[in-house]
This record gives sequence, structure tokens and C-alpha cells, in this order.
Amino acid sequence: MVAIKNIWKFFGSSTLTVFILLAVVLVFEIGFFLFRSHPSVFSPLDRLMLFEWLRTYGLESITVTWWFFVVLFLLFMLTLNTVVCTVDSVIVLIKRRGKFSSTLTFLLKFAPHVMHVAFVLLLLGHFTCYATGFNLFNNILRQGIVMNVPHSDLQLSLEKLKVKFYKSEDAPLPDFAGKARDVVADILIIDSANNNFKHGVKKKISINRPAFYQGVSFHLKDFYPRNESNKGVPYVNLIIRKDPGIRILALGTILFTIGLFMYLFQTTHLNLRKNRIK
Repeated sequence: MVAIKNIWKFFGSSTLTVFILLAVVLVFEIGFFLFRSHPSVFSPLDRLMLFEWLRTYGLESITVTWWFFVVLFLLFMLTLNTVVCTVDSVIVLIKRRGKFSSTLTFLLKFAPHVMHVAFVLLLLGHFTCYATGFNLFNNILRQGIVMNVPHSDLQLSLEKLKVKFYKSEDAPLPDFAGKARDVVADILIIDSANNNFKHGVKKKISINRPAFYQGVSFHLKDFYPRNESNKGVPYVNLIIRKDPGIRILALGTILFTIGLFMYLFQTTHLNLRKNRIK
């Protein structure tokens, strides 16, 4: 029991918080230079899941990637430290409930703890996205060809590509005549795991207008033809993403905003009370 209390006290130490933050800054500084000098090792992070990258590129190039493992450990320690500190502070605050002049004053004291919880949720959300999601670049989808989406049961096909070109009379510059001004792609998403969508779901995507299905998003990166004179089979270049932690990130953002407003209101409320007393 004494050992558990000592461990709890260790993780709840504010001194530990300072050392972890200093270590994170130092390791990130080192990692920045290693990241820039070895792009071939770190660029696969854009398309591979975190654990897949760690056991391949991470372990195979440990002399370059060691800092990344250290950062993950430090963030884990920081999360534990934040949780323990928050729990201790909340328990003390609840025990002192009777010393506050009003319920509002008591609730406003939870402002920093709400932001601490939000911080943990933001870390958890990012970890969930990188550990269980994916970010796939350069997915060329041509008409008449069905493409399997990696890490899923989905298949894609390009049904139609509508490209609008500048006419010579409405082009902002003469060189723009005949070039693409707008594009809309109709894609068919086939989900073999869902009997309700055996024949697929049609979605429209365009620049800055992605399509979403079952937590997977499809973003239009490039397309062909880009010029009215281009001949050949039309295609689109898609970025396919899955961010399972996006809801956790959204919740963390909302909580942090609430905590910040609580803290600002608390500060304003206390200043008004002090001015009245004076």
C-alpha cells in the first residue's frame, strides 16, 4: 500500500511535470534535425499506421528514429502525470466545497482541471488517429477500373468526371483559355461488408469538397484532363483518410474551450468582486 502511494505521489509531482516538459522540448529539437535530414525514413508516416511504421522503419533505422520512441514515452508519462495531478486537485477541491461562497465560484474552480482533461483527450485523439487510422496518398482512380481501398473492405470506381474549362471570352487571362476551372467527380463506393450497399453508394467530390463514408474520407488531390485539348482516359488522384480519433479530438477541443471560458469568467468575476470591495 505504501509503495502504491509512493508511485502515485511520484506521478503527481509538479517537479516531474517540469522535467518531462523540458525533456520533450529537448528531444523535439533533436528530432527536428533528424527528421529534416532523413526524409526517406519519416515520410512513410504519411501512409503507414503508427505501429506498422514503428516495427519497420522505426526499428530498422533506430539510430535516426530513437527520438520518436522517446517522445512517445515522454507523452505517455506526461499523460499519466496530468491524470494523477488532476485527480488529486479535484479531490482536494471537493473536500473544500463548503468554503466557497457560492456554487458558481465552486464550479469555476474546475476550469484548469477541465482544460487538463481536454489535454488528455487531445493526446488520446491524436494517438487513436495515428495508431488505428490511415492517410493514403496517390490513389489513382480511372474510369472502368475498380480499386481496393487498403486497410478496409471498400472498393472504389470512378463513374463520371465533369470538368469545366475556361472559354476564351471568360478567361481571366489569355493563357487560362482551355484550362480547367472546376471539376466534380462521381465515385462509387462498394462496401462488401454491408449487405445494404452491395451495389455501392454514389458520392460527389471536388476540390475542397471531400466525400465521407463509414469514417473514411475521400479527397480530390488531382485530376485529368486539366486542359480541353488533353486526350486520354480521365482519372482522379485521391487522398484517402480514416481518422477514428476525430470525435475524441472534437470533444477535447470543446472541453478546452469550455474550460478556457470558465477560467476567463472566473478571473473577470474575481476582479469585479475585488473592485466592489475596494
